[in-house]
Amino acid sequence: MKNYFYLILLFGIAAFAQKEKLVYGYENPKSLQEFLDENKVNYDVRDLAVLDHPADWLDFYKKKKLSVPTAYFFNSEGVRIVEEFDAASCSQVINGLESIEKIKSYKKDPDETINTWLSQVDFRFTKDEIFNEAYDIYVIVIYGKLIKTKTSNPTAFNWYNSLKKNNNLKIKTILLSIDIMDDWELPQDFKNEFGLK
Repeated sequence: MKNYFYLILLFGIAAFAQKEKLVYGYENPKSLQEFLDENKVNYDVRDLAVLDHPADWLDFYKKKKLSVPTAYFFNSEGVRIVEEFDAASCSQVINGLESIEKIKSYKKDPDETINTWLSQVDFRFTKDEIFNEAYDIYVIVIYGKLIKTKTSNPTAFNWYNSLKKNNNLKIKTILLSIDIMDDWELPQDFKNEFGLK
């Protein structure tokens, strides 16, 4: 069964690699924070997260959640907002988060919640409390060091920074890396396929 899982995982990654410009390598909290520092991201370590396990990476792939830049929005009850926000790929900010009333009017997907997402991520950058208060909205911004497309990560970082500067609402922003972590147990076939040691 485990070998079957990794066969599917390899197939999924190979298909994804054809769509994005990727360079595979192992990452850890230190290397990701250095990457964020190099890109002048003014982050709070309580906002930083990674995928918890290779199975979560595969699940994200199947659901097409491994695209950078991407942002996912959840209301104060943790239900996913499926409204299109003004955040074109070249945009420096995300608009449409001016008031609670506006957010309440947006379309929602009750089958997808912030708790489902949180079950697949690891806040390994700090031992501090991550959710220490109630928020008007939760936003997950996806980035990846493995993505080498020139504008992808800078756009994600601009979105993150703009959300952190929003004074109209209490926003919990999560900056989620989709990189392969150095403590994941991966079979040799997987490592060979992607040039990992």
